[in-house]
Amino acid sequence: FIAKEVIIETLAISFSTSNPSEAISMLSLSPASALSLLTFIMLYTPCVATVAATYSETKSVKMTLVSLIISLSVAYVVSLLVFYVFSFI
Repeated sequence: FIAKEVIIETLAISFSTSNPSEAISMLSLSPASALSLLTFIMLYTPCVATVAATYSETKSVKMTLVSLIISLSVAYVVSLLVFYVFSFI
């Protein structure tokens, strides 16, 4: 949540590899699961700075939370669809 762009690199460091593809493969995910994970990471709320900017622009905790919930919901639904579509292929 602090910086989503480093999630894959953090996995690579955790698995002692410099190749992000190897890190994902070391999670023992099916191709559908890996695509679903990457889709979720790509679509959910980018970082704390984005949430802070949303609050700064709207001056409303309610609207900030609504934005966060919508972002997470869209990411979840789309990644779920990606998983089911690629599970049947």
